[in-house]
Amino acid sequence: MNTAWVIALAVALVAVALPSALLVRARHRATAPARTEDGAPGLLEIACLTAGPLRVAETVITVMYDDGRIRVTTDGLIKVLSPVTYDPVERALLKCCGDRWFCTMRGARMALPRAPAVQDIESALVARGLLAPAGPDAAGRRAERLHTAGLTAAGLLAPASLFVTHTYPVPLALLACVACGLALRLAVRVPWSRATRAGRRAVRAARPAGAAGEVAVEGPSALPDGILRDQLLRAAKPERTDRPASSGGGNGSGGSVSGCAGCPTFSCSTHGASCGSHSGCGGGCGGGH
Repeated sequence: MNTAWVIALAVALVAVALPSALLVRARHRATAPARTEDGAPGLLEIACLTAGPLRVAETVITVMYDDGRIRVTTDGLIKVLSPVTYDPVERALLKCCGDRWFCTMRGARMALPRAPAVQDIESALVARGLLAPAGPDAAGRRAERLHTAGLTAAGLLAPASLFVTHTYPVPLALLACVACGLALRLAVRVPWSRATRAGRRAVRAARPAGAAGEVAVEGPSALPDGILRDQLLRAAKPERTDRPASSGGGNGSGGSVSGCAGCPTFSCSTHGASCGSHSGCGGGCGGGH
């Protein structure tokens, strides 16, 4: 019996405890303490910490709508009134509109999170320790594989030890180690909210002003009733796929407008400058301004 206990403890140490320690270390390294010298996060960073890239898209649309640079129509279109931009995310929104200067709300909301400017915001927040990485790095993946192998080995040895010792304490001890290892694995997973503890503190301390601040922290439902709130909430709903496809007329107005969301066909200059079109939006972008 003493020998069996020694073997069980050795298995628990090698197969569960050591891989668990490596997993915790990898997770701790991935969520290092925040750098305080970078200052408080800005409006779009708060949006990203609160609800991810989609919230960034909703916030920048609200910013440009609020100061009159874009207009939102009742049929779900974003139309550019003043092609002036102040940051790369705003330029990405105008790029969604293409050289016809309009696109659908749904198309812009889906395209903006994939824009490099929005991805740069995520990367900067991860580097500052305010946002957890979307997935483990190479060291984290190695630790996960080793941890999985250790749990598997301990789980297989538990019933085998029952046939060797003909007693229950050793198998139960091994199964308890496996259960603890599984609980630890769940605890160190990327959380449902990717914001780290420092990131959540930054969100609680932030007081962004105006309609865009409300959207960044609370989402479009925090806006007062109006066309912007209605169209943002409608764009967030799953798109119906059971509608019959409409055939385009001779002037191209019968096609779907959502195709305009992917027209990266112009460039924007720096702070406060306007955007100029360089090439067309390929066919079927819908029925004009």
